Amino acid sequence: MAKGELQLTGALVALLILSPVLLKFAFSPKRIITELSHPQAGASLPALCMSGMFIANALTQIGLGKIATTIWLLALSTHLLLFAGFLGFRCYLRDWNQIMPGWFVPCVGMVVSALTVPDEALSGIAKLMFWLGLLNLSVLMPAVWFRLTFVSTLATDNLPALAILAAPVSLCLAGYLSVESAPEPGLIILFVVCALQMTLLVYLGLFKLLRQPFSPAFAALTFPFVISATALLMASKPIANISIFSSLGFWMTRAGQIELIFATLMVSYIGLRFIIHGLHYLKSHQCAPMTESQILS
Repeated sequence: MAKGELQLTGALVALLILSPVLLKFAFSPKRIITELSHPQAGASLPALCMSGMFIANALTQIGLGKIATTIWLLALSTHLLLFAGFLGFRCYLRDWNQIMPGWFVPCVGMVVSALTVPDEALSGIAKLMFWLGLLNLSVLMPAVWFRLTFVSTLATDNLPALAILAAPVSLCLAGYLSVESAPEPGLIILFVVCALQMTLLVYLGLFKLLRQPFSPAFAALTFPFVISATALLMASKPIANISIFSSLGFWMTRAGQIELIFATLMVSYIGLRFIIHGLHYLKSHQCAPMTESQILS
């Protein structure tokens, strides 16, 4: 299968997965405000916009530039609106226990725009989104670690969300390499060191995370590993081009390839678990007709 066909297939699959969620909010718009007000559910909403930007990138690769630009702008605008709404509900935070790793999704997720910008004319916006995401990361990361270290750990059913910790630094690294034509080697290495530390911590926690009963929270075990591998492979190229760092670039490439293999296996495993979970759900509900309220929920 050609690269363009793979891109189109990926975009169609992503759109198919997103459609039921989009329809849910289309039939019940008030639900958006309700979920935004929740410190955990509200944080996951902008993930839809991040997916929309990746779909736009796939459409760009197959020559559908105008459609891709429209989707990208719509997804980014919606992400920023959701980020503002989410931030508005958190302004009067009185309980540190509400701070979750998932908060990186609305606060740093806009950096995806730097990786997926469909038109060179929009590169200025993408660069601005990178710096906004990096600023949010520098503020939120200490708060999340303080909460997890000195306040309380996550509830058992939310433990898979800890995997999100591997994503924000790697996403900012990938975003930086995408928007800067001449990235600073020292800054790249600083990003890489921080990203690898976060990823290794999540790897060590996988032994405990994978022993938890399966739940939708396991979706958090996909994107962080993919973006970690992607960022490391992207960073290895400019580092390898510097003579004194060529050996470091070589080992970064090898490490990135290993991470990519692991990420592929993890995404496949989680996808399979979701399919099995969905089939069990359908089997247990096949005799009970769904009411209108159940369909909208």
